[in-house]
Amino acid sequence: MCGMGARTVELEVVQYRTDEIIHASGRFIHNFVTYSGIEGTGMWGDVFMTIADIIQNQSDLQCTWRAQGLEITFTGFQPPIPTIRDERVVFSAREPRFIVEKTHNSDLLPSKRTHISRVTSAIAREMQDVYRLRGEDNPSTLIFPKQEYAKSIEVFNAAMLLPI
Repeated sequence: MCGMGARTVELEVVQYRTDEIIHASGRFIHNFVTYSGIEGTGMWGDVFMTIADIIQNQSDLQCTWRAQGLEITFTGFQPPIPTIRDERVVFSAREPRFIVEKTHNSDLLPSKRTHISRVTSAIAREMQDVYRLRGEDNPSTLIFPKQEYAKSIEVFNAAMLLPI
């Protein structure tokens, strides 16, 4: 006999201040285009329009773009992930983020790799200081914390069906 049982879980729903995320994202891209001197960043203005659309619609899409020595991915508003909080299962909203990965291009001179690393670190520090993004390493990640960028955070009780 196969049936379904239910377990109560919590579902976290976050509505973000999208204008602020769009602004900070624009500054992130602008800083690379304007100050990095990294070849291939000139077309990133077009990428910004795609990212702004993902943010405005709070969509779960992601966007990846590349330049000399770099690959950057913006992950939108991905589905919630289960976490344990005070011995309860909570489906927590994931925060949007930029993931910056260095590509191993054998054509790059060591001095250029060093330049790219330094510029990337400086831009990441500025984004953390000015826009209060949370930084993580391996890979280098800049996260829009919900505590800073949420318009509202609501937690609902929900039933999760389990086979018995």
